[in-house]
Amino acid sequence: MSLIAAFAREELGLTLTPLQERAVGEFEDGHQHAVLRVGRRGGKSLLADVLALYDATVRDHLRDKMLAGENRVTSIICPRLDQAQAHIVNIAARLHRSKRLGQMMTQQTADEITFINGSSIRAFPCSARGIRGGAWSSVILDEFGHFLTSEEGNAAGDRVLEAAMPSLAQFGEDGWLICISTPLWKQGAFWTLCQRAESGNFPYMYSLHATTAEMNPNISREWLAQRQLEDPDLYRREFEAEFVDGTSAFLNSTDVLACQRQSGILPPADGHSYAGAIDPAFSRDAFALGIAHREREVVILDGVWTWRREGFEGTLDQVVQVANRYRVKSIRTDQFSAQAVIEGLGRRNLHCLAIPWDQDGKWQAYARMKALINTRGLELPLDEALAGELMQLEARTTPAGAIRIAAAGGGHDDRASVLAALVDQLEGPRATYEPEAAQTYREERADPRVW
Repeated sequence: MSLIAAFAREELGLTLTPLQERAVGEFEDGHQHAVLRVGRRGGKSLLADVLALYDATVRDHLRDKMLAGENRVTSIICPRLDQAQAHIVNIAARLHRSKRLGQMMTQQTADEITFINGSSIRAFPCSARGIRGGAWSSVILDEFGHFLTSEEGNAAGDRVLEAAMPSLAQFGEDGWLICISTPLWKQGAFWTLCQRAESGNFPYMYSLHATTAEMNPNISREWLAQRQLEDPDLYRREFEAEFVDGTSAFLNSTDVLACQRQSGILPPADGHSYAGAIDPAFSRDAFALGIAHREREVVILDGVWTWRREGFEGTLDQVVQVANRYRVKSIRTDQFSAQAVIEGLGRRNLHCLAIPWDQDGKWQAYARMKALINTRGLELPLDEALAGELMQLEARTTPAGAIRIAAAGGGHDDRASVLAALVDQLEGPRATYEPEAAQTYREERADPRVW
């Protein structure tokens, strides 16, 4: 039995499943990084808690690599702060059930547990701003494939890695980077790490790909079979831990990336007639603005701008500033925009035209956007947040038989929405929505060659 598995059993009263035990045993056998691609309910959070506690309470020999009075940190980073804080609650509960480990704990807050040996376990959300600095002996990235922020989109994972890796440097080969996640799409930091670890070219990296059934044999086979019947593509991604561009994925990641140019926002240029579209929001979502123009058969997205919590008047001021640079006199929005937005832009001499964005109209606009992406008739800026949103879009049939296109897993689609609106505007008048078109789409979704 490995040292970590023995620690879990003897100190925490936990018996790991055979594959969980094998994973921690193979990882501790000379590896620095672990990349665990595991299905849902495979015990990812449990493994994260065990590894965090082992690092904080057992690896005291790492004091030799620290400055006098310096605290050693085990960090747990999750997509949201409340998810990371849940680890703190669960770890504290396990500590209270262990007499020896419980005596080591000196303090618990919502974000941190401190120990008498000078180490601590801290919770962080997936934002690079709050994780720089400090002596970190372990970085545990739970659900790393789902690191998304409204500001950085799917690039949040890359930013977190860039900020966290220097904190491990002072521990050299003893610094642990542990990434545990179900996959999302074929792009981003977790996809890159999986490709690197699974290549076998990096001896310091341990790789494991395991389905839910393999990782946690206690899960009912009947329950898993029912999930597979409900949505085979979602099942492959969520429970078989496969990177899938399935029938529920509205766009193929390869097509999206093929449309990217090698530069970001384009400056205004003479001779172009620019179009603008907005997706207003002032709370959870970002207020998004897109500018695009057409060159012959290609729609070119010049850029996308987003603002969050910058105030109503200040945001409208910035929208108008961008629109003025591109000589945009009228901008498109949907019918759900608050009248205050339309009137506010009007006071700034920017006409705002509300176009109905109901389920039918939205489907046709997104379908036009998809057709351009698949035929390379759309040029996109080098914008990881935008690419992430586009690859996160899912198309699902509603109980009423309509096609609903939206971000997967509660993600954001503000940038994707303004892009679809711009394509719809620049492509000219569209045909009236026909139910037969939606039926044909549903029948052909299983064959990506059609799209």
